[in-house]
Amino acid sequence: MSSEIIRMIVDDLNTAIVIFSQVPLHQNNPSISFSNAALKNLTGYTETEFAQCLVSGLFGDLTDPRDALLIEHRLREGEPVHEIEIQLRGKDCMPFWATLSILQPEHHPDAWVLVIRDISSRKWAEERLERENQRLAVTLRSIGDGVITVDTQGHVEFINRQGEWITGYHQADVAGKPLGQVFYTIDEKTRQTRENPLNKVFKTAKSVEFKDGVLLVTANGDERKIRANLSPIINHQDRIIGAVLAFSDISDASKLEQELQKSQRMESISLLAGGIAHDFNNILTGILGNLSMATSQCDPQNALFHFLKSAENASIRAKDLTYQLLTFSKGGVPTKEKASIYNLLSESAGFILSGSKCRLRNDLPDDLWAALVDEGQISQVINNLIINAVHAMPDGGTITISAENVVVGDEPSLPLEPGAFSKITIADEGVGISVENMVRIFDPYFSTRKSGSGLGLATSYSIVKNHGGHIEVDSEVGRGSTFTLYLPAMQGEVEVAARQNSIIHRGHGRVLVMDDESMIQQIVGDMLKHLGYEVDFAENGDEAIEKYTDAKASAVPFDVMILDMTVPGGKGAKEVVAELLPTHPDVKAVLASGYIDNPMMKAYRTHGFRGTITKPFNIAEISWVVKTVVEEGKEAF
Repeated sequence: MSSEIIRMIVDDLNTAIVIFSQVPLHQNNPSISFSNAALKNLTGYTETEFAQCLVSGLFGDLTDPRDALLIEHRLREGEPVHEIEIQLRGKDCMPFWATLSILQPEHHPDAWVLVIRDISSRKWAEERLERENQRLAVTLRSIGDGVITVDTQGHVEFINRQGEWITGYHQADVAGKPLGQVFYTIDEKTRQTRENPLNKVFKTAKSVEFKDGVLLVTANGDERKIRANLSPIINHQDRIIGAVLAFSDISDASKLEQELQKSQRMESISLLAGGIAHDFNNILTGILGNLSMATSQCDPQNALFHFLKSAENASIRAKDLTYQLLTFSKGGVPTKEKASIYNLLSESAGFILSGSKCRLRNDLPDDLWAALVDEGQISQVINNLIINAVHAMPDGGTITISAENVVVGDEPSLPLEPGAFSKITIADEGVGISVENMVRIFDPYFSTRKSGSGLGLATSYSIVKNHGGHIEVDSEVGRGSTFTLYLPAMQGEVEVAARQNSIIHRGHGRVLVMDDESMIQQIVGDMLKHLGYEVDFAENGDEAIEKYTDAKASAVPFDVMILDMTVPGGKGAKEVVAELLPTHPDVKAVLASGYIDNPMMKAYRTHGFRGTITKPFNIAEISWVVKTVVEEGKEAF
């Protein structure tokens, strides 16, 4: 082949080729014996200019000083330079990427060949790809979902920061491991290992969604409820080159949803409980009213009197139950009244321990201060603690109940505001509570008994806290447990004003009873007639207003009205009094309701009522209320 053809081929290359007559070091004044056209095309230098650059500054004028020193060092040692990637500067100072080789032909010791190949397009593409990869990595690290990528063998290539947090594994620990080891899932219901869907994804080239009820087992054995999607990664040639798994921890969201559903259920149950309690109170009014009338007409020495009295007491206990239901329906807010701690403790203990194997030891001084509490709720707390003590001693034992008056200062050990408190202690000789269970006994649904609901102590804790008090426990396995309650007390006040429930007050006058329940009308009418009153009835507010107005215009007006707070589909007590007051400011009305914690029962005066009576009531209660209102208009507490 002629030298002309070779020259034409070499000049057509995009690779600069330069042949030196001696090693190209500036002190050797290298001379160029050959160069192709690509030298000028790539660098902008002619052959002469390029040689001069080498003489004056070696490669320092063409590239970074560090790369220039590397090249010079190898040439001084007589070593060739094989395809190093460097940035070169052309005559116009514009940089470009190239591979540079300086070789010495084996059979030509006086010749050195410099080869410069432009790789700018490849390097710039690599840089763009690197920037894209970095942006993708930053994006994946910052998004809220966990992301894991795998190759076609199902081995983990990448896991982002959120994925590390959810799974508990780190990138360095999982790279190259099978996906199933890093992302191990089980079915929430069956607890069985879920099938790895990778094969399905690779076979169908379609995404697979992880349905509800999937639990991810983390590195430390915790279980997280997750939602996930596994999708194939397909290149521009429509070939699957891997898969990407995107997943999120929905444990908290799931719990929130469950709590919302629970709240909605509880709201429905609360409404149901309130309705049941209201209806139950109406029924109890009939039962308690008839029983109280029967006992009032029975000789106390007669055996029948004691049976009737027992039934009446049982009805009163049922009345307490309805108050608890009503409190529950109102969200547990206590309705506080002045109460005797002595009576609460004595009555609750005697009722629960009746028929059990346990003995009661009371240490209750006579000078216990009164407390401002919700009697129904505090009775529930005391009942729960005594019941727990009984269960802790299945073979029997002694339960000691004691109380004392204390004044709390700024003691750091007690989370209480300074003031007067009743300190109540309930101790048993039972099995005791282990150290690991001690921190959980007030948690909802925690119970060491299979038959226990786990709500007793949790409810007690909540009630005491809502009263501004405190509850604590001290226990030793095999020795028993001691629960201590602190309830705000009324320092110096021992006597508790009680409604005069046992005295029957007779009277005379006309009474209008408004109630939509015929049973209530019947028993209230019977009690009032027995007490000496004339009685008329109204089923709703409009009828009550009409009868009161007509009677007022006649010579026989009503002396008092007993009005039910609520009448379904009609005017209740509040609306009746509000309509009558402008024209009849002397109207004497008694508000009757089974909702003891209704604000209107407390602030009845502001709504124009002269007194209140709570369902269910007995003949003594209604006699006292009606007499005081009819005769002098006194408040009926």
